[in-house]
Amino acid sequence: MAQIVAARFDTFDAATAATKKLSANGVRDDDMNVFYVSPAGRRATYPIGGDSAVDVGSAGGGATAMIGMLLFGVILGAIGWAIVSILNWHWAVIVLFVLVGGYVGSLPGALNKLGKVHKRESAGAPPPNVMLALRVEDYDRVAMIDMVRQAGGANLEETSGQWEDGEWTGFDAAALS
Repeated sequence: MAQIVAARFDTFDAATAATKKLSANGVRDDDMNVFYVSPAGRRATYPIGGDSAVDVGSAGGGATAMIGMLLFGVILGAIGWAIVSILNWHWAVIVLFVLVGGYVGSLPGALNKLGKVHKRESAGAPPPNVMLALRVEDYDRVAMIDMVRQAGGANLEETSGQWEDGEWTGFDAAALS
């Protein structure tokens, strides 16, 4: 496993300028890797798109939809029963009212929960999506981190991972914070 320092940059030009500065200080080209990281939710790791099988913002929506369906179904069923009793209509009206109540109630039931689950972080701008990965095991790690910071690198992370042919091959974008 290689020791890796990774930093985000606003543009490819900024990341390339950082690699030139690092090269001028003795870092080999095959120890640096500049690449683009797709934003969260747009990595298409699933055939229908997205990063996970289920959107975290939809957690609990099915259960609350069921509660809304049952609640509205019972309320409208009671109204249907009252109408059938008073007006002497056919009993099928009760079934119709229960079905309509369940259908209508499922939407506000689901939306009630969805609006409260996992609020997305909207404070500040999204992180830049250009990343410079630097294999640091053959260099002074602290000096390399300082150079990357001085070159404009942000959100520095240190990790260990697979490094082959000048690239961070074991990189997992979903593991980023």
